[in-house]
Amino acid sequence: LHSIDETFKYAYIACILFTYFVIALNFYPVWFKDQVLRGGNLRANMFIYRLAAEQPDSSSAVVLHEDGDLGLYNRANRSLYHFLENDLPFVVARPGSFLVFPFPTFVIVCFLAVGRVTYQLGYSIKGFRYHLPGFFIDRFATFTLISFHWIVFVLMLV
Repeated sequence: LHSIDETFKYAYIACILFTYFVIALNFYPVWFKDQVLRGGNLRANMFIYRLAAEQPDSSSAVVLHEDGDLGLYNRANRSLYHFLENDLPFVVARPGSFLVFPFPTFVIVCFLAVGRVTYQLGYSIKGFRYHLPGFFIDRFATFTLISFHWIVFVLMLV
């Protein structure tokens, strides 16, 4: 830690702030999703469409297909979108973590890979709720990398 220049403390706190910012942005739509989509695999819908030529009050929304091979395909793609939406903090936190904690960071990258595969398979094959083990592994990995930055930042202050 002594080999890291004092000016890097701003890089570490910026990474911490950025990662929390991205995580908060990704969770913000959940407030509205629970009001509109009443759970289950219907939650795989990122957007709800309506037909432009019909009155919104008298027509049904257009949603993703949930059953069979089409449902598997839609949930697999939605899981990929979840990865792209949520992985930016992990990508941003990796370089600083490798700089100070190379082997623990390698282990955490392995955890993330296992978590995301578990998430992908659970969500696409079984549906909502079956992604949770992978989700928690993913969140553990991400917040562990953020905690590495907190450790470095705090130690640079003392």
